[in-house]
Amino acid sequence: MCTHGRVEIVPRKSGGNWVGGASVKAEGGSGSVKAEGGSGSVKAEGGSGSVKAEGGSGSVKAEGGSGSVKAEGGSGSVKAEGGSGSVKAEGGSGSVKAEGGSGSVKAEGGSGSVKAEGGSGSVKAEGGSGSVKAEGGSGSVKAEGGSGSVKAEGGSGSVKAEGGSGSVKAEGGSGSVKAEGGSGSVKAEGGSGSVKAEGGSGSVKAEGGSGSVKAEGGSGSVKAEGGSGSVKAEGGSGSVKAEGGSGSVKAEGGSGSVKAEGGSGSVKAEGGSGSVKAEGGSGSVKAEGGSGSVKAEGGSGSVKAEGGSGSVKAEGGSGSVKAEGGSG
Repeated sequence: MCTHGRVEIVPRKSGGNWVGGASVKAEGGSGSVKAEGGSGSVKAEGGSGSVKAEGGSGSVKAEGGSGSVKAEGGSGSVKAEGGSGSVKAEGGSGSVKAEGGSGSVKAEGGSGSVKAEGGSGSVKAEGGSGSVKAEGGSGSVKAEGGSGSVKAEGGSGSVKAEGGSGSVKAEGGSGSVKAEGGSGSVKAEGGSGSVKAEGGSGSVKAEGGSGSVKAEGGSGSVKAEGGSGSVKAEGGSGSVKAEGGSGSVKAEGGSGSVKAEGGSGSVKAEGGSGSVKAEGGSGSVKAEGGSGSVKAEGGSGSVKAEGGSGSVKAEGGSGSVKAEGGSG
C-alpha cells in the first residue's frame, strides 16, 4: 500500500527485494529480507533468514532476523539491531549503531558517532568523526579510532580501546584490558587479566586488575594503581607514580617527580628530573638517581637510597638501611 509518500510491503514475500524513490520498508518473510535505495528512509525487519537494508538519503535501519542483520550507507543515521546471527552497521553521514545479536556485533565509519553494543560474540566499533564506543559482549570488546573520544567497556573476553583525537578509555572485562594512544588522556581500568595503558598527549592511568598493571609514556602524568600482580609506571613528561599491588611496585623516569608506594613485594623508584621517592613494601625499598632529592622509607626488608643532585635520605626498615652519594 502507499501512504503519504511511503511505500510498504507487508508481509514481505520470501527472498524478495524492494527498490523505491520514497521511503522503503520490507517486513517478515520465511526467507531473507532486503530493502534498498530510496530518497527517504530505508527499513528492513524480521525474516527467518538474513535481514539487510542499504543506501537511502535518509536513515537506514535493519532489525531482527534468525540470520545475520546488516545496515549500510545512508545520508542519515545507520542502525542494525538483534538477529540470531551477526549484526553489522556501516557508513552513514550520521551516527552508526549496531546492537545485540547471538553472533558478533560490529559498527563501522560514520561522520557522526559510532556505537556497538552487546552480542554473544565479539563487539567492535571502528572509525567515526565523532566518538567511538563498544560495550559488553560475551566475547572480546574493541573500539578503534575516531576524531572524538574512544571507549570500550566490559566483555567476558579482552577489552581494547585504540587511538582517537579525544580521550581513550577501556574498562572491565574478564580478560585483559588495554588502552592505547589518543590526543587526550588514556585510561585503562579493572579486568580479571592484566591492565595496560599506553601513550597519549594527555595523562596516562592504569587501575586495578587481577593481573599486572602497567602505565607507559604520556605527555602528561603517568599513574599505575593496585593489581593482584605487579604494578609499573614508566616515562611521562609529567610526574610518574606507581601504587600498591600484591606483587612488586616500580616507577621509572619522568620529567617530573617519581614515586613508588606500598606493595607486598619490592618497591623501586628510579630517575626523574624531579624528586624520587619510594615508600613501604613488605619487601625491599629502593630509590635511585633524580635531579632532585632521593628518599626511601620503611619496608620489612632492606631500605636503600642512591645518588641524586639533591639530598639523599633512607629511613626505617626491618632490614638494613643505606644511603649513598648525593650532591646535596
